[in-house]
Amino acid sequence: MKTMVSQSTELTRCTVCNEDAEPLTCEAYLKFMAFLPPNYKYCLCNYTVQNGNISCISLRLPISTEEGARTWFSQFQEKSLTTMRVDRTHPLSGRKNVFKISYRCQHLTRSKATANEKFATKNTNCRASALITVKRTVKYSRSTDRHDKEYAMVVKMNFDHNHVLESADALRYRDVAHSTVQKFIQLFIAFCPA
Repeated sequence: MKTMVSQSTELTRCTVCNEDAEPLTCEAYLKFMAFLPPNYKYCLCNYTVQNGNISCISLRLPISTEEGARTWFSQFQEKSLTTMRVDRTHPLSGRKNVFKISYRCQHLTRSKATANEKFATKNTNCRASALITVKRTVKYSRSTDRHDKEYAMVVKMNFDHNHVLESADALRYRDVAHSTVQKFIQLFIAFCPA
């Protein structure tokens, strides 16, 4: 089943993975699609719905390089108003994966010291995470993966944040945008006494 989300974004339900998955409600579908970057083809493999929202999801995309995966993930963070930090990197196996990295929500800080209760803290012990894997595609393979070889990138996300994403309290901890940094650098260069 294909669904056109916008003129350039296409979502296809996987015929291999979710034969017995519960149907998505329109509200949960639209909420999650609002987070996905446009101009990509998506293959929806598995998902779990909790309280009317998609909490765990497995997607496949037709991206076969590390640069493409990093670009997609940065666009995802901008669109979803989340900031994910690298949780762990996986060694380059070479035979199976081109790229593999795990991310966690920035609101899981793992601080050793206990913060003073009077001050606001970024740590909410948020369990949201993402695992991005770009699989190597070869013409002849003994792999038992029955997915289409076009969709080389696998994204597994636990998108169950324990904080509101669009609140001022959560947004104030986001990184400064690259365009804002460039504007300040240009101002510094323009007004620097020579």
